[in-house]
Amino acid sequence: MIELKDVWKIYLLEKEKATTLKEKFVNIGKRGKREEIIALKGVSLNIERGECFGVLGKNGSGKTTLLKIIAGVLKPNKGSVRVEGKIVPILTLGLGLQRELTAKENVYLYGSILGLSKKEIDERYEKIVKFSELEKVMDVKLKDFSDGMVMRLSFSVAFHVDADIILIDEVLAVGDAAFQAKCLEKIMELKKEGKTVVMVSHSPDDIRKFCDRAVILEKGEIIFLDEARKVCEKYEEMIESERLKRWNEEVERKYGIKFDASFEYPYVLKEGEKCRIVIEAGNLPKLPNLFFRGRDKVRVFSRKVENGKVIFQTDSLPLPQGEYDVLIECNGKHLTKEPLKVVVKSSKESEENRVYIPLTSKYPFQGLTLVFGKTPEKEYEEYRKGKTLFVFENLDSIVNEGNACLFKGGKTLMVGKKEIVLEKLKEETWKYLAIKHFKDILAKTELGRSLIGHERNY
Repeated sequence: MIELKDVWKIYLLEKEKATTLKEKFVNIGKRGKREEIIALKGVSLNIERGECFGVLGKNGSGKTTLLKIIAGVLKPNKGSVRVEGKIVPILTLGLGLQRELTAKENVYLYGSILGLSKKEIDERYEKIVKFSELEKVMDVKLKDFSDGMVMRLSFSVAFHVDADIILIDEVLAVGDAAFQAKCLEKIMELKKEGKTVVMVSHSPDDIRKFCDRAVILEKGEIIFLDEARKVCEKYEEMIESERLKRWNEEVERKYGIKFDASFEYPYVLKEGEKCRIVIEAGNLPKLPNLFFRGRDKVRVFSRKVENGKVIFQTDSLPLPQGEYDVLIECNGKHLTKEPLKVVVKSSKESEENRVYIPLTSKYPFQGLTLVFGKTPEKEYEEYRKGKTLFVFENLDSIVNEGNACLFKGGKTLMVGKKEIVLEKLKEETWKYLAIKHFKDILAKTELGRSLIGHERNY
């Protein structure tokens, strides 16, 4: 069992360090300027016996410091740490090994550091060498080993110590894929034996696969602690959000626009949940719309404006999961050459109505507009009041159970079961195409052009 209560770890780093003999002599007795670095900030944590616990976080978030405090290598400035059981820490590549000694000598050295007697090492030596797959180089000095070979040796010794708690700090990243898989299998075996494993990894997939629970550290603080699956999902959203933010900020700077896709993490949206996107693009002749281009092609229209900003929002985002390029359109033209980017994660089924505009019109409720959902007949009035519309290009991707409503302009042509309304849509579309074809023929003659002009004036 591992218990941490309000643990703080603070490093004092000298900002101006003497580098020459003269500087050291001149500064004798003087205290240099020091900078306070908070590595851990009020961390409280309980890890149960037999649990596999994961730690995720960016570089500098405090992951290694946390493991070193659990291992007893570092002492906290404040707070308490209680550990029950024998610990084997694998914290730094080659820690406890001597590069001037041979691999065989290092097995005995490292094994004794981890608490094994010479007799115990003798009994386990063959198993250690076999696991490391270094049989042919055990008489070679460690200074001639690659990092991957050093990692193999240290892991092999550590895995053959009768420990209650194993601490692993990202060192798996050094080895080849085959040996990594072998080590991960061993971790699973230790977990089944009831050992407690605490592992730091940059790979959410490993944490998701092996750990029961996990934590995310950020600037020395725990920002999320839950079952491993949920923690990994949140961490992936954090990383995805940072990637998208860098791209989108560059596009915004280049074209002088503001694009704010608000969610828990910017630009990472969730299907079926609340979403708010704000666009600020200066003085435009017409309200812009958004064009999402990805798994589906969806245009988003809004009539809601606040302080010169166009607001696109919904209580139940209807976009399917996937990565989307987002283009801002105005009068059929894109405001940027490079697209903005968002990612939609799967969460729950959207309750939002689906809208489809046939080829007969470009904007909703100008020509034919088809709406699917629980209350499709109310869509036009709600749009006039400021509701955001998500208009899908592919009719097959939005046809669902429930009712449908066909509009022509702002008037309702038909409401009913989707099959009947779809037949009405076909009829109206054929009628439109037939009239358009007839007008195209008329436009080729002087009399026809006269009749078309007369119709417009009428």
